[in-house]
Amino acid sequence: MYPEFEEFFSPRQLMYRAGASAEVGRVLREWGVTPGRVFVVADQVVEELGGLEALKRGLTEQGHEYEVFAHIAGEPNDDIVERATAAARAFAPQAIVGVGGGSALDSAKLVNYLTVSGQQLSELVGAIPSLPGFLPMALVPTTVGTGSEATRVAMFSVQGMKRAVVCRQFLPVVAALDPDLVANLPGPVVAATALDALAHAIESMQSTNRNAFTMLVGGEAARIIFARLRAAALDGDAAAKGDLLYAAYLGGLALNAGVVLGHSLSYVVASRQGLSHGSGCALALPYTMAYNSAVEPELNRKIAELVTGDPDADLEQLSQEIATLTGEVALPTSMAATGLDPARIPELVAEVIESFPRPNNPVEITTERLTRLLEHMHTGDVAAAWAAMREEGA
Repeated sequence: MYPEFEEFFSPRQLMYRAGASAEVGRVLREWGVTPGRVFVVADQVVEELGGLEALKRGLTEQGHEYEVFAHIAGEPNDDIVERATAAARAFAPQAIVGVGGGSALDSAKLVNYLTVSGQQLSELVGAIPSLPGFLPMALVPTTVGTGSEATRVAMFSVQGMKRAVVCRQFLPVVAALDPDLVANLPGPVVAATALDALAHAIESMQSTNRNAFTMLVGGEAARIIFARLRAAALDGDAAAKGDLLYAAYLGGLALNAGVVLGHSLSYVVASRQGLSHGSGCALALPYTMAYNSAVEPELNRKIAELVTGDPDADLEQLSQEIATLTGEVALPTSMAATGLDPARIPELVAEVIESFPRPNNPVEITTERLTRLLEHMHTGDVAAAWAAMREEGA
């Protein structure tokens, strides 16, 4: 008998093909959304670059009226989400569509919930209940990283404090992966977002909440990203970018298991040094792999094999290769490279433990062990981090 697990969530329908965004209106009708009002939440830059035109054309052809709120330009906060929600309530839509990076997709989820519930964003904390009357939703990613279109999670900030909420209704009726929308992404955006997805994939496989499905999709996501990132980010290969779009979706599915220490480290480093979330995750990933390596040697071997395709692969070597890849795509590989003062390491450790604990991390996050890890993460010495973690033990 396969190991039991209680839940694995995913969108009802996945479309992955060029031109998929133009078909969202048709698919919504097939899921029972009669011609009517559709509220679109989008990244500002996506609208400015014409990335909504196919979607709008398809909505019109299916008899839908639409209103676009395209003012998402960073992580959702109480101001922008409340403004979008006020516009949605006034429009009284029958469905919601989110188009953009993770910020726009998370904003669409939140706008849907607040429009139906009548609540304020500040009232949402942690796991929130499903609602009667939640609107059908389509999510269309335009980056190759967050996998938000495949998750129950929405991230936002209230008065500058990062917050996450979880609701199973945040999974859309349809996730539309359109390679046309990522074909012209700049290399630095590809690099940072794809390495965020790689962190989702590998961290999910180290999570104590992993199951057979999350291992399957996490392993495939990591394999694709590890194999195709150079072509996408350095050579501008449009087909490779499309592959990464698919891998990011798989990485989102892997988040059914949750992420571990690396994302906590990204939060505390990126917020201080002005890094993108993906850059912070890429920096932390090899060290997270080292921190968590002492628990299950067979799991380490399996993760390395899934990513590389080599049954003799070694997780430590893989972590070093990920650090090398991160450097090749011009992202920082040490905290020193970000300008972080090593005297702030105790501050980082304290914030991780107090504000971003990970109960699903396979190794207890302790002050002493994490301090030793960050000393090596500061200098960018992956091998020394592994040696230190072996000395510390599990």
